[in-house]
Amino acid sequence: MHKSSFSQSHPTEPKDLCGKADTLVKISQKYERTKPKHSFRTAYSAHTIAKKLDYEHGIASSLCMMGRSSWVLGEFEEAISYLMESLEISKKIGARQVETDALIALGNICYDSSDFDKALEYYMESLRIAEENGYRQKKANILNNIGEIYRNLGAYDDALNHYLNSKQIHEDIGTALERAVPILNIGITYFELNDFEKAKEFSLLSLKAAKETGDRLTEGYSYYQLAQTHQSLMEYELAKQYYYKSLQITEETGDRVNLVHMLTCIGSLYENLNNYDEAVKCLHKAYKVSRELKINALISKTCSCLAAIYEKMEQLDMAIYYYKELYKAERMEAANKLEQNLKSIKTMFKMEQVQKEKEIYQLKNVELKQKTEELEKKSELLAKEIEERKRVQRELEQANEKLSNLSRIDELTGIANRRKFEEVLRAEWYRAKRDRTPISLIFIDIDYFKQYNDTFGHLAGDECIKRVAKLLSTTAMRTSDFVARYGGDEFVAVLPNTALRGAKKLAERMRERIERMKIDHYSGCVTVTLGVACTVPDDEIPLEEFVKAADAALYRAKDKSRNRIEALNIRE
Repeated sequence: MHKSSFSQSHPTEPKDLCGKADTLVKISQKYERTKPKHSFRTAYSAHTIAKKLDYEHGIASSLCMMGRSSWVLGEFEEAISYLMESLEISKKIGARQVETDALIALGNICYDSSDFDKALEYYMESLRIAEENGYRQKKANILNNIGEIYRNLGAYDDALNHYLNSKQIHEDIGTALERAVPILNIGITYFELNDFEKAKEFSLLSLKAAKETGDRLTEGYSYYQLAQTHQSLMEYELAKQYYYKSLQITEETGDRVNLVHMLTCIGSLYENLNNYDEAVKCLHKAYKVSRELKINALISKTCSCLAAIYEKMEQLDMAIYYYKELYKAERMEAANKLEQNLKSIKTMFKMEQVQKEKEIYQLKNVELKQKTEELEKKSELLAKEIEERKRVQRELEQANEKLSNLSRIDELTGIANRRKFEEVLRAEWYRAKRDRTPISLIFIDIDYFKQYNDTFGHLAGDECIKRVAKLLSTTAMRTSDFVARYGGDEFVAVLPNTALRGAKKLAERMRERIERMKIDHYSGCVTVTLGVACTVPDDEIPLEEFVKAADAALYRAKDKSRNRIEALNIRE
């Protein structure tokens, strides 16, 4: 029988619409790690439907996915708003899985903001719920995240244990999609331990797992880690290939936070290859994205790199501009962190007041008094936080004014002087101590320089020192590497995040390049002798001992002969 095209329509049942909202949430979950923008739009559609029906479970789960997608996209403020609302609803209706997911995502945001204490609180609360309800996949994800905290705090054995437990659970229950993540993190841990062969092994394993499961985010991070490893080994062409593969995936997925890191690393690589134009191009793009994200830590990182490269290119106006932007971003980062703490305290204070109003008729007088005392303590804490914020702002302003008045350039060579070296070394020493990363120091001495002056005169000696200074500063190619004139005919290089192997390679390159200049000397040509020291700082090793070790290595080399390198690993 022929049917009319204008058949009477029937209203969709609310139950069917609830099912549609749930389906959209599942689709959003599917695309969270591969297409986060699409994941957010799908979750938003689910939220619109659930809101119209007053379907609370659908509202909570869609808000959770909107928050998780926003986190992946680097939109932290929006993510926190969605997740806190989801958490409140899921607690009220007993949606334990949604509550767990929201807590994990909040922990992730705190982790990305380097608030490890708060991140651990969220993770431990979500782990408790996961264990009580038998959510093994979620437990595996949480264990991986807790491992991330341990790794950042330098507790590598604990980190590896958590990653391996996470990997084992994923393999036991067959959750293939997420097993690449802990494998990658194992590779990152070995990289930080300077075991580059194991770092490559696990990075390649995570890359394979990510490709098999279509996990584009982890695939991008795997390429990034491979690039970092090859760059540390000075295998720059391989590093460049992997960086660009990672960059392509990062741009496709819209992970703008990782995009900044990627562009900064590629800029550093081009700087290593003396391709300053391409380096500046990448760093400018990273700076623009970091400004759009309004993440001061990323702004500081890109400004630091741009200032250093412009200084190396002798474009001092641009270098000064980005140094000023760096100080601004660092000051705002400190202020924002305090402000974030204040907001968190205010939110907790408000939530407890609401809870107090709900329970006021059920509480006994003693319990009511205890609650009041707790609120008073939080009020005192809030006042202290405000005062601390003012104190930090005053100190930052004083430090900024002091730094702007200091002269740090050696007049003869135009490179940094000893005062600047001491500041940089102290800062990098404490950074390495905090991050548990290696730092290397090279002392460089021009061989028989007194005889050179006696033979050719002091003007020729000054010219020799200038030529050596210029060559040394261009040989240390990474943005983070630092070369200064220590005094007279002695120079020094600070190499952050550099193991002894890499430092010796750079020292040998310096020695060879000086010799290849073929500056005439009565004994043939001008050469240099170098002393190298390396360590991972801790409370047992004072900075002064580190400097003495590099100096001792230099004099050991001089005692044996000249035009050579001696190296010392303080741990050995």
